[in-house]
Amino acid sequence: MSGILSTPKIYALIQARTASTRLPGKVLKEFPFGSGKTLIDRIQDRIRTLLDEDQIYYLIPEKDEELRSFLEKRNYRYFCGNLFDVRDRYIQASELLDAKWILRLTGDNPFYDTTHLDQLLQTFQFAKPDLAYVRNLPLGMGGEIFTTDALRWTPDVLEEKHKEHVSLHIKENSERFQILKLSSLLTEKEKEVLPNLRLTIDEPKDFETTAAIFKVFIDQNPLFGAKECIDLYEQNPSLFYGNREVEQIRFQVPAVPEEKKNRIGVLAGNPKQFGSGHFERSRILFALLSARGYEAVWYRDFPKDGDSKLLIIDSRDIPIPEYSKTKILLLDHFGPDRNRYDHYEILPHPKIKDDFSTDQILISPRLKELSVVSESYLLCYAGNIDPQFTKKLDSYLESLCDLEKTDKVIRIGGSSQKSGSIDYYPRISMFEFQNRLAACSGFIGYFGQSLFEAVFLRKKVSTYSIGPVHASLSIVSEKEYGIPYAGDLNSENFGKHRELKKSTRSISGDGYSLLLNEIKKILNS
Repeated sequence: MSGILSTPKIYALIQARTASTRLPGKVLKEFPFGSGKTLIDRIQDRIRTLLDEDQIYYLIPEKDEELRSFLEKRNYRYFCGNLFDVRDRYIQASELLDAKWILRLTGDNPFYDTTHLDQLLQTFQFAKPDLAYVRNLPLGMGGEIFTTDALRWTPDVLEEKHKEHVSLHIKENSERFQILKLSSLLTEKEKEVLPNLRLTIDEPKDFETTAAIFKVFIDQNPLFGAKECIDLYEQNPSLFYGNREVEQIRFQVPAVPEEKKNRIGVLAGNPKQFGSGHFERSRILFALLSARGYEAVWYRDFPKDGDSKLLIIDSRDIPIPEYSKTKILLLDHFGPDRNRYDHYEILPHPKIKDDFSTDQILISPRLKELSVVSESYLLCYAGNIDPQFTKKLDSYLESLCDLEKTDKVIRIGGSSQKSGSIDYYPRISMFEFQNRLAACSGFIGYFGQSLFEAVFLRKKVSTYSIGPVHASLSIVSEKEYGIPYAGDLNSENFGKHRELKKSTRSISGDGYSLLLNEIKKILNS
């Protein structure tokens, strides 16, 4: 994306070589066989949903001509260094790139869980520790991020193991470095399956087993994560048996006594039922709770009373069970249970228009780091609207295009329609969406998180609605924040009001910090 720095000074550095002792040439093998994509391609496909291409580098041995030739043909970026000193490869590459933070990955893990890696990146930007990683993920699905300052620090005795295992010297000195161990978005029951999942590739048995697993997902969901793998194991455990006897080489680090932490549960509305907004903001909050030193627990159903000290519920106005031992915090909840439990608002609403501060709106750490450079296009989020409404919306978008004298509209969601000025994408990654949002000259969408992210970025905006609830929220946004409302797609008058303009209110971006402070108050009350 022109003019966009996605996550400044963060680079994914991926160590890879063809001279693997247990499975030579594995990184260039087709995965799965006949797919036309190698192990390296699979990794690239996943990491490019988190970082721009110019922030992804492969660290390869100096004389690995086969791998160098492959990377050049693919136009993948790389750095050549010492075969026997991987740590030095990282140090030299970080100095050449002027990297501040390094996402360390390896060329034998085609299953990286991009949702958890995104949480890792965003939490690192928020908390700024020396090193962080996500615990309780299947082997081969996680990564780690650390500062170049921590990488370059040298202990009194630098052993051979430190040259191969790049971050080991940091983990062995926990009294010197701040190390964050983040919780995974898995329930306690799902975590019980983890010892049965080996999704890294060291030996031929690993390659055969993981290729068979990957083949199950390749068409329906090529960016599947840990949850999908656990679901597959429960349906077909024998698929994972082929490499369960392969021994994993591990290095022990000194055990650090775990302090007793307040246990906080997070329950977000099902994205399939309530849209992705609840899940997206809750998963970031969940990671930041881990960073603040709480024991964060992810729930998919209401837990038993007393399972957690505090349960945070981010869903629509669903009925809440009776809790007496567990404190409850409701986010954006306006049902009858609002009067029984603590509540906190993170988006405007007609019932609280006089008491709501836009500073409470949650802006992701990554979005706060984006460089904003406007290009000549409009961005529209259309969700799951049907073909009839899509046609109506596109007509409105084309009129805005003429009004704003822009080159085109990029519409995410809705139905496929033929239009010369509208580029249609059924869906894109959150990373790409935020990049496009930061680069657009104006944003059109119905009331929700994306609208206020555009306001935070000081974009020209406009809303439309797809029903009475969204209509009432859009009317409040127009009256309170000066956001133009084009009308409801069900109405014959839709689109007659054509305007894009910046909101009369600004958003500080401190929403997560304010919410974390509120959580601390509730725990201490």
